Amino acid sequence: MKKILLGCFLLTASITIFADSNVLSTLDQLELNFQQLEAEEKAMYEKRKSEAEEAQRTLAQQRETYQQIVIQEKRIADVKNNRYYKDQYNQLAKKYADTKKALEEDMKRQEEIINLFEMIK
Repeated sequence: MKKILLGCFLLTASITIFADSNVLSTLDQLELNFQQLEAEEKAMYEKRKSEAEEAQRTLAQQRETYQQIVIQEKRIADVKNNRYYKDQYNQLAKKYADTKKALEEDMKRQEEIINLFEMIK
């Protein structure tokens, strides 16, 4: 009887030790996964931050260009009806309008990048 009791005790002890090492192994793996996820999160944050900073610089340049286009459009609108080459002025005005529209779309994309980073912050 003592031998059976001792055998059961040893079996229980070995199962407990195995279970503890299994739990510790799982815990270590979870900790490693957590650290890896944090590192990936930080890398993604830095990437988005870099993209947002670049978008801000680009947007500032685009706003200056946009203002120049608006000024040129106003100049053309003021003189196009009083000039001999009305068709050429109208074509030039259309090109400025097309350029302005494309610039507005690109400015919206830059603003979206900046807003995305602001949401992440």
